[in-house]
Amino acid sequence: MKRIFTLYLAFIFISVSFGFTPGNDSFRLLQANLITGIIPDIDDAYGVAFLDINQDRYPDIYITCFRNLNRLLINNGGIIPFIDRTIYSGLGGDLMQKGQTNLELAASVADYDNDGLPDLFLAGWGKTFRLFKNLGNVRFKDVTPLLNLHGVVDANQGIWFDANNDGFLDLYITDEHHANRLLLNKKDGTFREQIWSEEFLDSATSQGALAADFDADGDVDLYVCNWFQGDYLLLNDGTGLFHRWQLNLPTLQKAYNSNSAVAADLDNDGDLDILVATRDGLVFYYENQSAGDGLLFSADTLKPFYRIGRQVYGMVSEDFNNDGWLDIFFTVNGPNRLYLNQGGGRFGESYDTDRRDNISTGASAADFDRDGDLDLLVGNKKGFSQIYLNPLNNKKYVLLKLIGVKSNRDAIGARVYLTGHRGEDTVSLGMRMVTWQAGYFSSRAPLVHVGSGDFPSLSATVIFPSGRQVEVERLIPGRQYTIYEYQQPVAGVLILLQRSIFYLKQKQTWYVLALTFLLILILIVYIRLSLGRYHFSTGALAFQFALWFTVAIVIFVSLYRSPVYLPLLAINGFSLLSLAFTILYAEKQRSLRLKRQQFRNALQTLSQSMLQIHDEKTLFQRLIAVLRSNQAVARVFIFRRQDNDRYLVYPLNRAIKMEARFPSAPKILKRPFEFRVDDSTYHLNVLAPIASGKQLLATIGLNMQAPHHPINREDLQLIFQIANQTAITLENIYYIEHTARLTRQVTEARLKEKYLKQLEETNRQLDEKNRELTRLFKELQAKESQLIHSEKMAALGQLVAGITHEINNPVSFIYANSRALETLLKQLKELWGQLPSTVRSSYAEKFEDIISDIWGIITDNLNGSRAIKELVLQLKNFSRLDQAEWKESSVVEGLETAIRLVRHQLTNRIEVVKNFKANPRIYCNPAQLNQVFVNLLINAIQAIEDKGTITIETRESDGFLEIVITDTGRGIPQEVLPKIFDPFFTTKDVNQGTGLGLSISYSIVQKHHGTIIVKSSPGKGAAFTIRLPLTNKSQNLEVKHDAQQH
Repeated sequence: MKRIFTLYLAFIFISVSFGFTPGNDSFRLLQANLITGIIPDIDDAYGVAFLDINQDRYPDIYITCFRNLNRLLINNGGIIPFIDRTIYSGLGGDLMQKGQTNLELAASVADYDNDGLPDLFLAGWGKTFRLFKNLGNVRFKDVTPLLNLHGVVDANQGIWFDANNDGFLDLYITDEHHANRLLLNKKDGTFREQIWSEEFLDSATSQGALAADFDADGDVDLYVCNWFQGDYLLLNDGTGLFHRWQLNLPTLQKAYNSNSAVAADLDNDGDLDILVATRDGLVFYYENQSAGDGLLFSADTLKPFYRIGRQVYGMVSEDFNNDGWLDIFFTVNGPNRLYLNQGGGRFGESYDTDRRDNISTGASAADFDRDGDLDLLVGNKKGFSQIYLNPLNNKKYVLLKLIGVKSNRDAIGARVYLTGHRGEDTVSLGMRMVTWQAGYFSSRAPLVHVGSGDFPSLSATVIFPSGRQVEVERLIPGRQYTIYEYQQPVAGVLILLQRSIFYLKQKQTWYVLALTFLLILILIVYIRLSLGRYHFSTGALAFQFALWFTVAIVIFVSLYRSPVYLPLLAINGFSLLSLAFTILYAEKQRSLRLKRQQFRNALQTLSQSMLQIHDEKTLFQRLIAVLRSNQAVARVFIFRRQDNDRYLVYPLNRAIKMEARFPSAPKILKRPFEFRVDDSTYHLNVLAPIASGKQLLATIGLNMQAPHHPINREDLQLIFQIANQTAITLENIYYIEHTARLTRQVTEARLKEKYLKQLEETNRQLDEKNRELTRLFKELQAKESQLIHSEKMAALGQLVAGITHEINNPVSFIYANSRALETLLKQLKELWGQLPSTVRSSYAEKFEDIISDIWGIITDNLNGSRAIKELVLQLKNFSRLDQAEWKESSVVEGLETAIRLVRHQLTNRIEVVKNFKANPRIYCNPAQLNQVFVNLLINAIQAIEDKGTITIETRESDGFLEIVITDTGRGIPQEVLPKIFDPFFTTKDVNQGTGLGLSISYSIVQKHHGTIIVKSSPGKGAAFTIRLPLTNKSQNLEVKHDAQQH
């Protein structure tokens, strides 16, 4: 088989290379051109189809088998074995046949929904008839219920044609045992059955049928082949209602057991002639002789193929030798035959035959190797199906593809009138009809293949089913042309409008639109809430959308075989659940933020109004109300000290005796502090003293909602600050009360002069206290009251912790070695003193060993001392306790010290790149600058979530020293940059920062007459630039004095 196939390919190659173009006399298609190995060995075939399933312009093959699995074979690019995609496509058909009750017969291929893809109606008996919709990508879906076809159907063939000329193909079904059916397309993908004739009762055993415009009135008529009685010629009135037309034609008058019919312009006179193949071995040729409004056909029984002698199943009328005349191929119960048209509808006695005694049924023609000539596919009920490869290859053809716009998409029923041009001579080449029909129960692609003969160019007049006429000039042989019913862009707009109307008529479309609108609405609500109400970062929102798209893709992939609205419904459900969960979580977080912000606003309001409070009880009541508003606080008490062991408790307004002493510093208690009032016991978790200097005026006690999860540090620091301000306010109240008493004494004229002086002194003290209160208020308002103290103490705390760990080992080592040295010296003394001089020489070796050990211990002590010295030096370099305040110092040394202090936080995930291009000594406060560097380095470390880099660069520019600290962290949002140096402003999580670090750093740089700026983009890190003036010592002394004054 492979050898034959290879030899045949070689023959084709040689023929093409040497320009072999056989004429009519030598043209043979059947005798020597049967090609094997291209398609599998398939018997039991009935109807066959050439159709371009995957739209690659190579015709594919579908073979309907009588009782076996139908086969879909995909063209792999010409003379290459086809690929079997039957199971993948879903076109295998019914595999559960029961005897002769479930048979599959015909394959009718056409685009019934105008989506540009060929669909398929599979005709069969009983439950085997099917309507398959083409989904693209060689996938089909069984949509048989959309036919709305009820009752028993034994379909022999389905005929696609536009019965009512509405632009959509309808379906006429011939039935073996019941009346034929007409299904009108509702233009929404569904069909409805309609009575197709009101004149007679259809009781025939119908086989094949032919759809063509016989009377040339613009609507499609039918010719129905029957067994056991005469055929039907049905003329369409334009609405899908047919009238039976009686002509004096043999098959219309008498039962010849017709199998199939073909309409073709065999004599090139511009009208359709009819060929009827019968089971009785006769082939009737009806020549169209109609003129005017009359319909006239004459039977020609002199054609050489009139009496073939064996049962004839079907015919294919195509121009196989590209001479401009339609030839005829017959499938026969025996050797098949090909008659070549010799011009004018004349056929010679000789014919081409394959000489194979097969039972050939269906047949179709197409240029499956795209070499410019039509090849032949024959389905055999007995024997394997066959492909005959046309050897012509002379490129004398024109291929036309018509695209309907107002008409049906495939332009089924359109008529193409052709003219050949040779110089100034023009010759009519007849008419070709656009049809999907081929041989017996078979289909073909709706293309018009025209043999050009010896004409160098052709022209065409195309009349679409809608009646629109399009003229096409200069059709060059060897080319393919696409002809639209309307010119672009009108055609594109009309097709889009037609498809929109088609989909809008389907319920599923409205489901999809509603679900899509709901999905868009959900996404809009989600985005607005995320950005507007909950202030999600763009990175977090992008991550959530990426996750959402991933889940949506998974849902679509999982449900890709389901209707579109089902995955959309699933995605909407998932989106609603996600939105609900996000809203619940975000609302909870927002509520916490709002309550915390309300608490801080209440503290600020109380702080601003303390100057107007002149009553102790009112002050405590308002303070308790504000502190109680914190969500972490359960109860608030203020203990006003009356004497050594008695306290007045607010808001209980009870005086109690307490032996325990309250601390003089703020304290978070690990074990709750208990006190009793009557029979009630109360617990305190946080104590905040209200003290003036060393005098404890009162104590704030907080009972927490969850003792193991106390209030966050930022709020706690604010409470401690408000406690300090309360102490000043209390002193102010006491001075006011004292002043009032002095005023009363002056009014009573007692010791006027003495108390007047006391009043002046009291007023003076009151003014000082008021100024002090105003100064503290401004410091609290600016959130810088602890800017140097709190941050430096935090940094020193880290340093001390490190020193405690580092110094422990060297000191312990020195101590142990010193004890060992003491023991060894005693042993040396005793040993040396007890031995006489005469024998001391015998201990010289041991004596040397002891001396060596002593020197080793001394060496170890020196190394330990050096380690202690280095740690003390780091502490001195950071705190500069040995350098007063301002002096000339190296900024690079400060940077190196800061790097060493944060080294334990860097670990191995962060690389520090140092680029010190300048190292001048400037007059500054080194301790304060070190604090700035540590703050910026800690912020950079915390901004880098995984691995990253911190770059430190120094350079001189225009009389300034620039220090640039850059990180590769997550960056700072643009909306946050203007507020980043504000006191108490922080973007960190709760308990992760006070919001004072950058504010303190900003203030320190300002006091050095410098500037600090930041540049950042989300996801690209941040860069802090410090500019310090390169001035002389006298100029910096002014800076020092200014800093001390402030």
